[in-house]
Formats: sequence, C-alpha cells, structure tokens
Amino acid sequence: MIRAFSLIELVFVVAITGILSLAFLHLQNPNPTICIQKLEDFLASMQDEISRAFMHSYLTHKSFDVDQILKTKQFKSTSTCKLTFKNQKIQVQAYNLKTTFSFQVMASNTAPKLSCPLSNSLCKKLNNRLLSK
Repeated sequence: MIRAFSLIELVFVVAITGILSLAFLHLQNPNPTICIQKLEDFLASMQDEISRAFMHSYLTHKSFDVDQILKTKQFKSTSTCKLTFKNQKIQVQAYNLKTTFSFQVMASNTAPKLSCPLSNSLCKKLNNRLLSK
C-alpha cells in the first residue's frame, strides 16, 4: 500500500501557510492608520474638554488653566504611537511621523484651539478632524 498526501491535505497546508505568512508580514510592516485614528480621537476629546473647561471658567469668572486639563488626560502610548505633554505643547508621534500641537488663542473670549504646522504630513492627517470641532 502506497502512502501519500491527498490533494485536499496539501491545499489545507498551503492555505494555512499563506494565512500565517500574511499575519507575520502585517506584524512586521504595520499600518499607522490605527495609531492616527487613536490620536485623532484623543485630540478631539481633548479639544472638547478644553472648550468645556474654558466655557465654565468664562461663565463663573474664574481663571482658566490649560495645564490642569493636560494633567488629567491620559493617552496609552506605545513605542510607535506616542503622545506627550511638555510646556503647554503636545508632541505626537505615529511611527516615523512626528508633529507638535500648541494652543492658539483667537480672542480673549474664545477657547484655545489645538493647532500644528500644516506643512507637516501628520499634522495634515490629524488636523482634518480637529478643524471640524
């Protein structure tokens, strides 16, 4: 009796090998889209929080402090997706792309807005969502 693999067994082995190799390639060359989406969500919620705190301080005639808001917000940073606060600036990194957000005050009776240099590619990607706020 001759023993050999059947065609269906060989097809399954090739299919499983292909799926595992695609998963491995994805881990080796990840897409920064997920990181950018997380950063967009976090920065948008931060802008909302700043606007809410500014309006509260404006209506109650109290002083407004951006640093207090920055201290309460937390972002789960990884080695490839980082967000740090330094000197009232927010430094953002998504893989090899980096930019810095600062607070721009338009008028004394409006909330400060997050802004970054639009010449930066990461800033362009993140700014689309912030401009809609």
